[in-house]
Amino acid sequence: MTTNAKLLRQVRARFANVSSDPFTGQRIYLENAGGSLKLKSIFPVIETLTALPDNGGRNNPASQALDAAMADGRAAIATFVGAKSGQIIAEQSTTSMLFRLLRTIARSGKGNNIVTTNLDHASTFDAAHTIAKQYGWECRVAALDPQTGVVPVEAVAEKIDRQTVLLSVIHSSNIVGSVNPVREIVQAARRINPNVFIIIDGAQHASHGLVDVAAYGADAYVFVAYKTFAKLGISFAHLSDRLAALPHDQLRGKPPTVWDLGTREVSAYACMRPVVDYLQWLAQTDGQKVAGARAGVVKGMGVVERLELELMRAFLHGTGGLPGLLKMKGITVYGQTSKLDQREAIFAFNLRDHPTAALVEHFRKHNIILHNRVSDAYSKHTLAGLGIEECMRVSACHYNTPAEIGRFLEVLSRA
Repeated sequence: MTTNAKLLRQVRARFANVSSDPFTGQRIYLENAGGSLKLKSIFPVIETLTALPDNGGRNNPASQALDAAMADGRAAIATFVGAKSGQIIAEQSTTSMLFRLLRTIARSGKGNNIVTTNLDHASTFDAAHTIAKQYGWECRVAALDPQTGVVPVEAVAEKIDRQTVLLSVIHSSNIVGSVNPVREIVQAARRINPNVFIIIDGAQHASHGLVDVAAYGADAYVFVAYKTFAKLGISFAHLSDRLAALPHDQLRGKPPTVWDLGTREVSAYACMRPVVDYLQWLAQTDGQKVAGARAGVVKGMGVVERLELELMRAFLHGTGGLPGLLKMKGITVYGQTSKLDQREAIFAFNLRDHPTAALVEHFRKHNIILHNRVSDAYSKHTLAGLGIEECMRVSACHYNTPAEIGRFLEVLSRA
């Protein structure tokens, strides 16, 4: 048994519904772009904190425990994203978070345009267009490169000027798996307009690779817990001090940097501590101890990236004697296929003369769960940028195995 195989057995033991679920039975889960597996360690947290009738801010032990859990959850999120300053806030979803952030910036903004990209999720793409229309501004769209699936730095830079109020850019695509050079994009935008507000949508990236908000220099980094091994129903953002201080919806009498509106879902915050703990454990599976929580996150995410690299190679080049996507007849793969450091284990592809809905059903009959993307409210603009109307999407995470990828390739070859 290889070192990775031994590690994967330990990893998979820490997640719920790894190879089956109560409704499907035995299955292979390759729809991680829609939602990751959940750590088993989050469920005692949810049960204990959600069962309490108490609210925070009271003089009793349960209330004080809730306050402590909330504070620890915020600290865990800051550790997860590498925040050294700023504020951690939450909303119900990435979409609600992005609309709120863009609207807040627009109310204080001075300029006449917003910039986004056609690789961005509809939560950002539509928010940018909606808010630009409300303010009578231009919404400019930087185009992805259909060959790589990446938005080039220069494509964004050419849309920025001194009148650009804000830029929103996705960290990695939930359709083609491409990773944008967000640090370089932020730096290029700031050279043109030092005052532009910049939001990074990390909803897809956060489960696949390291987040380092201090290195990016953006004003907000948004991610979602249900795609990051934790709880459904909450999205988090790290805000820069500059953005956090902008006038925003809040109760009168609250400190100006408080963004909470009403009672928060404490267990959702608290579930990010088990995520950080898991990465700390993962960092030490080589027998070497790690000093400090952030160092554990950095090293743990390095292990995640190493495991996913093996999966990406299996998808593209094959495994167990089976040919990969690049060698199968009739298969077109979209996005980067050579520079694997510029992508994650999410692949968009089409099989000639096979409608994607029929392929989804073909895989379901063989107990493989994946998804297709069609020209709907979520994906139309990105698919148009790729020059297609629909595609299959297969998405893995570090807890998937090469054997599962092999089974996927085998079933695909029979379609």
